[in-house]
Amino acid sequence: MSGRLRPLAALVALVSLPAALLLSAGDASAADAGLQVDGVPLSGATVSTTSTVDLVSPGATSVSWVLDGRYLGRDTAAPFELELSIDPGKHKLKGRAKTAAGVQTTFEVRFSATEGESAPESQTTTGTEGDTATKTDPTTAGGGVVATTETTRARPATAPAPSLSESVASVIERLVASLRVTTPARSGGPVPAAPVSPAIPVSPATPVEADGPVRAVRTAGELSEALSTARPGEVIELADGTYDGRFVIEASGTEAQPIVLRGGPGAVLNGGATASGYALHLKNADFWRLEGFTVRGAQKGIVLDGSSDNFLSRLDVGSTGMEAVHFRAASSDNRLEDSSVHDTGLVDRGFGEGVYIGSATSNWDKYGEGGGPDRSDRNVVTGNHIYAVTAENLDIKEGTTGGIVSGNTFDGRGMTGDHFADSWIDVKGNGYKLIGNTGVHTPLDGFQTHVQLAGWGRDNVFSGNQLTVQAKGYGINIHKADSSTGNMIDCDNVVVGADKGSANLRCR
Repeated sequence: MSGRLRPLAALVALVSLPAALLLSAGDASAADAGLQVDGVPLSGATVSTTSTVDLVSPGATSVSWVLDGRYLGRDTAAPFELELSIDPGKHKLKGRAKTAAGVQTTFEVRFSATEGESAPESQTTTGTEGDTATKTDPTTAGGGVVATTETTRARPATAPAPSLSESVASVIERLVASLRVTTPARSGGPVPAAPVSPAIPVSPATPVEADGPVRAVRTAGELSEALSTARPGEVIELADGTYDGRFVIEASGTEAQPIVLRGGPGAVLNGGATASGYALHLKNADFWRLEGFTVRGAQKGIVLDGSSDNFLSRLDVGSTGMEAVHFRAASSDNRLEDSSVHDTGLVDRGFGEGVYIGSATSNWDKYGEGGGPDRSDRNVVTGNHIYAVTAENLDIKEGTTGGIVSGNTFDGRGMTGDHFADSWIDVKGNGYKLIGNTGVHTPLDGFQTHVQLAGWGRDNVFSGNQLTVQAKGYGINIHKADSSTGNMIDCDNVVVGADKGSANLRCR
């Protein structure tokens, strides 16, 4: 198809946006005007049910469209327009533009539709009508920027925005400016033990929704068979019930046609005894969407080995012998979002991490590239609630680079201190952005960095976090207070109850 997508039938009801860091902002950035109706930005507007949407993105050679979670197709010739034929009410539209060089920019907006031919009516006035919120999410394809706007709940004009949101918004604004660069491609060969860290992290864009055939499963046997025969674009739908067993995914989807495994909280994958095994294991499996279901039991809950570009959303993972979610063996560009992770370390408390990225140097011979680092890079952990874990809420290993940790809630009340676990997050990798997280209760420090191996534990940035420590350490503890590591602490972090102070390095 080219030029203009033809009218479509009325589509499904609005689905919720993936969780992300929502920030108060007085004005949307210029990038937010990428989707327009009659020259007016679509974000937060009210338009006719038969409006034509224009996508403005200089240099774009193709655009993929997703409306209300449904993939509509791809335009390959300008001008890029989408003719709407939708029901009145609230909707969500996403247009992902790509240049000939492979740089992607994704525009994602919420808007309302009404019957009639009226011109678009903006609903983005700050104050009584609602605030425009901008979120940024760097993408994997060439370092483009995902610029998304939402209209948040109205707030009285006399009520000022929370100071923390304002400070985080300023951080995001700086990141948007810095992200407009081309990032290096994934390494295809051995990597030196201490590579130069890229200054800019990247993360996967929100994936395209699958709209292929739906395969309903009700038993463990049906699930195993569906996973073993899954094809790009298929949807495997779990009925409520318990699925006893340890399940393996080895097929892959594609960027345009991911494979979906979805269910409600009442669909429980039960890995059984917590002394061994994985409840759900992705092995060299790319472009999956795991959505909404529950994972229990086994030594580890969900493990990704050599698996990239996967999207884990609204899951409940817990009651494991060791860690709950592990990105390992060069599993890169994955996203864990809006999920609950809890009750880990039932067998080995010192290895009961909530989320684990990469591998320790002692395991590089098993999971690294040619005995070198386990390059599980650019993974994103955002909007999750991690609690009742016996080790770190999040452990980021040396050898990994360029991830984003944003908008999570950490609770350290289950931490035992075994195996030196005494902070919510331990960052041993390079080039991570830790933005807008909240933490309560910790044995010692809020966040830590460590130089486990020369050249690692560097160039990480801490911004807009709210840390209620109530312990004897720091809010943010940089390894040996060594400023030469390039780790940076912004002055907008809020630290409460840390006996040694907010941080052991001066904020910038």
